[in-house]
Amino acid sequence: MHPEPRYRVRLEPPVLCDTIDEKPIHRTPSFEQRRQLVRAHDLNAAASGDPLARELRQGMGLVRQPAVDERPAVANPFEALCGSTDRLPVGDVARRAGKGYCRADEGSPSRRDVTGHRWVGCGVHRHARSNIEAIIAAGRFQLSASHRHDSCSIKCVSLTYLVPLRRTRCCDDDLFDYLNRLAANAQVILVDGSPEAVFANHVRRCDPAIIHIPVDLEFRNSVNGKAAGVMTGLRRASNEAVVIADDDVRYDASSLARLEAWLMQADVVRPQNYFAPLPWHACLDTARTLINRMTGGDWPGTLGVRRSRIVRAGGYATDVLFENLELVRTIVASGGVARCPLDLYVHRKPPQTAHFWSQRVRQAYDELARPWRLAVWLSVAPLTGALLWRGAWGSLMLGIVAVWLLAAAGRSRAGGRHVFPFRAVVAAPLWVAERAVCTWLAVAAAATLGGIPYHGRIVAAAATPLHRLRARFKQSGAPSRA
Repeated sequence: MHPEPRYRVRLEPPVLCDTIDEKPIHRTPSFEQRRQLVRAHDLNAAASGDPLARELRQGMGLVRQPAVDERPAVANPFEALCGSTDRLPVGDVARRAGKGYCRADEGSPSRRDVTGHRWVGCGVHRHARSNIEAIIAAGRFQLSASHRHDSCSIKCVSLTYLVPLRRTRCCDDDLFDYLNRLAANAQVILVDGSPEAVFANHVRRCDPAIIHIPVDLEFRNSVNGKAAGVMTGLRRASNEAVVIADDDVRYDASSLARLEAWLMQADVVRPQNYFAPLPWHACLDTARTLINRMTGGDWPGTLGVRRSRIVRAGGYATDVLFENLELVRTIVASGGVARCPLDLYVHRKPPQTAHFWSQRVRQAYDELARPWRLAVWLSVAPLTGALLWRGAWGSLMLGIVAVWLLAAAGRSRAGGRHVFPFRAVVAAPLWVAERAVCTWLAVAAAATLGGIPYHGRIVAAAATPLHRLRARFKQSGAPSRA
């Protein structure tokens, strides 16, 4: 058993009642029950803004008082996201919001949701917007208003933060400062596959609240160490919502709260990473992100998952290279729902230059798991060579401009210009050239070596095809959600 955190600030509101009969619930709801109690946020907003209403609800037993040794629980999800209560609905606005009220301003196409704030072009029927959607919209509004890179005050979360780690040298202090702050308000699991000396150094620097464990014995011979660490950590996770993150990922309070809100609607959530600071090689990698945002979304170094879905699926393969794609495909094949919110941005520290170069061919090998993308990348180099041979400079320049426009569209999508600098758009043709060459090197490695070298071993499979996973679950009769 891991030691209990000093205190926990919960995202669920103090007011918990039945949405129809307003019957008090004298227990903390489970993750599934919170889906049926989202309107309790609205009821609590009315009570927090109206002292008389709050006094009446206390007499009715509809308000849970926090323990003396705990910090007060957050009264409203918008306070968790925004850090203040100046946006909370009060009075008649909150009471109408409790009934799903949403009106359009006269002479304006915008609408007002439960926050009483205006959302332009929400595109949602006025009776269809749920409180969870309002949480997601509130985070989007905060990002567009003022974006912050820091993660100094991580709070208001009720989830498990899982970090698979394997280092040959000790990590810097920044990682442990981040995890120690996070451990005060969330369960943090650090699955460390490092050598003994490095592992012992990490133990001394971890907060006692952090669950710091080695990889389970049955997974120590796995090809993919990150997948092995995830499977080990999921066995110790005590929360339904689990955040899987690389050691260079840095969440803040807003992104964690929004990710948990998304996990109420989906079984796996794929945020979008951005680098800060941005050296030249991170700028080149950001160009990849911009193009991928227009072709299905980028694949970040972090995912949000629901633990029960992975457990019902029996875990996922640890002998493939593209572990994030394997995890998402496994969840989808077992009947789960995957989401990729393009406006959920998470800070990521840039890698070292040597590490960046070591990943070029390996990341290109991931395309073997997506045949259509592989065919496109294999055609880029021959087509460019043919244009150069024929001296068709106009056609070549047209292709470069098309790449620029695609990257610019990815930067403009979902408020991306707030986190992606314009120089990443300029670097997009360079990344396309690099990926086109590395894809051919990856195919050559698959043909000659039978796979790609990875930590001293040869990995053959990039990921399991989706149709094969679906056939496997259909044959085994694994439960899936309707």
